[in-house]
Amino acid sequence: MRIIPLLFTLFFSLLCFVQPLWAEDSGQLYRLVFAKFDKNSIGKYGFLGDSIENMLMSRLASRDRIQVIDTVLSKQDLAQLKERKLAGLFPADDDSSNFLVTGGVFETVSGLTVNITLYPLSGDRDEQNYTVNSLTEKEIISDIERLASKIAAESFGYKIVEKAKSEKGDPSGLSGFTTAHPEEAYKRGLYTGTVAGSGRAGFTVASVGVKRKLTFDKEITALAAGDIDGNGVQEFIVLQHSTLEAYRVSGRRIVKLGSIELSRDVKIHALNLVDVDEDGTQEIVLSATSGIDVASLILGWRETRGFEVIADYIRWYLRPVDIPGEGVRLCGQRRGTERLELVRPGIFVMDVAKDFVLKPQQQLALPPGLNLFDFSYADLDGDNFYEVVAVDGDEHLRVYSPSNQLMWVSSAKFGGSKMYLGPNTGGAINEQDRKNFTADEDGDRELVFVPARILVTDLDQNGADEIVINENKMTAFGFFEKLRPYKSGSVVGMAWVGDELVEAWRTGSYRGYLVDYAVRPPVTPPTAGSAGKSDKNEGATLFIANIPASGSLAAILPGGSRSELAVYDLVFSQKVAE
Repeated sequence: MRIIPLLFTLFFSLLCFVQPLWAEDSGQLYRLVFAKFDKNSIGKYGFLGDSIENMLMSRLASRDRIQVIDTVLSKQDLAQLKERKLAGLFPADDDSSNFLVTGGVFETVSGLTVNITLYPLSGDRDEQNYTVNSLTEKEIISDIERLASKIAAESFGYKIVEKAKSEKGDPSGLSGFTTAHPEEAYKRGLYTGTVAGSGRAGFTVASVGVKRKLTFDKEITALAAGDIDGNGVQEFIVLQHSTLEAYRVSGRRIVKLGSIELSRDVKIHALNLVDVDEDGTQEIVLSATSGIDVASLILGWRETRGFEVIADYIRWYLRPVDIPGEGVRLCGQRRGTERLELVRPGIFVMDVAKDFVLKPQQQLALPPGLNLFDFSYADLDGDNFYEVVAVDGDEHLRVYSPSNQLMWVSSAKFGGSKMYLGPNTGGAINEQDRKNFTADEDGDRELVFVPARILVTDLDQNGADEIVINENKMTAFGFFEKLRPYKSGSVVGMAWVGDELVEAWRTGSYRGYLVDYAVRPPVTPPTAGSAGKSDKNEGATLFIANIPASGSLAAILPGGSRSELAVYDLVFSQKVAE
């Protein structure tokens, strides 16, 4: 039995004194409180129970200036905690730096992945993320010890005075580890300005600068780009709660084409463009709710008539999905039968009749637990087999194999969004209104968030898909807030290298909440020039919408809801090695 020896070894390792490999650089005291690790995807490693968490706690607590609070918080504890209550776990008469430590344990096709996040509970530091990947059970103990070493060094300023034993062939001494500190990754050559991993010449990406910028007096809630009139010219659609507007980039100007006011009873959580009826013109698909009921809409656009509602109060959540072998199809998902069950399992390809009546066809075979807005298909390694890229409920990016096995989980958070299904929280007024939640129901419900869009595009035209997604950062105590108060965000391009997604490029940081984004891919592929030279493709365009004051006190002041939309030209260059 392999289970008993491994558990005994883990238990023994908790009791043994391990000679520290760290020397302190300062006298700063650090206090940590742990939350129970997420083990929903632990799979065959379930026999480990809480051993991973307990061993990491023990290893960190063995440092002179790190104290681990003898309390492990459950998910229910965290849901009830507020800033002052959490602060009560720590002594109030010292100058310690306090952290909440959360984590997840995942079975992947290559072994065991452990993700750790440190949330600073004092000061203005960002959350810090760490990952360790153990290929075999024998490596788990040494990997956790080295993970503790890495956390102590990078987050708490300890100095490594003796290198931990590294895996053969890895000169960094950090085999199996990834870090949320990009500057360290750049030094190690993992993250560069090129999209790597295809085995071909690399592509650098650069922005010509902010090509266009537009300011809105109201909050932008969604953005989409496409061809809504079939003339081959790119338009983009902006949603501001119940106001829908169409724009076109013309030369150096952004021209407004038209707008429509939608019912204020409808709360829209997703905006997409897709040719629903296959007539060569994209329709505007708005997935929405009215109270606790699903009430999605489909609109069309004509240059002469503007917007027109084609179908409304559709009882399906709607979103176009690019399905391998089928192309882009409109897909749907139902709500549940219980009042608090805003979504039920099962995502279906929709058949669209001439009068836009929708009927479900086949169900998509997806990893369990995914909702309609959580995923995209992508051929990450260019082998013509499609992986599933998804954002989970904790904003971690996941990659599943074509057979729906978990391959990789990000340590950093991506796809952060304030959009969620159903009516606005805190909006229950009339207890007799059966079309909305009561105050008790509203307080009890768990918000089902709609992640930011996972864009799949081969921007460098190398035959392997890249992912474009946002990375929104929360405020210090955002972890405890139901509505996710973001303070800054970036758009990130990611490529598959080896057995993980790595950062290929990113925008600068936007203040406040980065709401939405869209990409127009290059029209023509970049081609390799002669040796030592580079050819450029200037066809890619990036649209970004953000609310600068979101997450700050300025948001409640006049003008605090002002939004900005920026349009960038992206230049990709392919250089052929001499």
